[in-house]
Amino acid sequence: HLLASSESVVLNVAEAHPAIGAERARKFRIAAGEAAECQAALDLLEVQGALDAATLTQLRTLLDRELAMLFRLGRRRH
Repeated sequence: HLLASSESVVLNVAEAHPAIGAERARKFRIAAGEAAECQAALDLLEVQGALDAATLTQLRTLLDRELAMLFRLGRRRH
């Protein structure tokens, strides 16, 4: 599920690029929702012991930055 969610983040950001106004912000909010699913998938991988702590920390740091960016973009009206 992590792969599908991460692909959806990328695709929704790509769709938002040419959009304007409320539609652009909506697409960024959708991408943020998919990124939140990525967070949940990382939690599951942690519980399963599938990833080491250093990798999880690195992935979560990058995902937090992505979510912060998407949150800001999802609030703007372009």
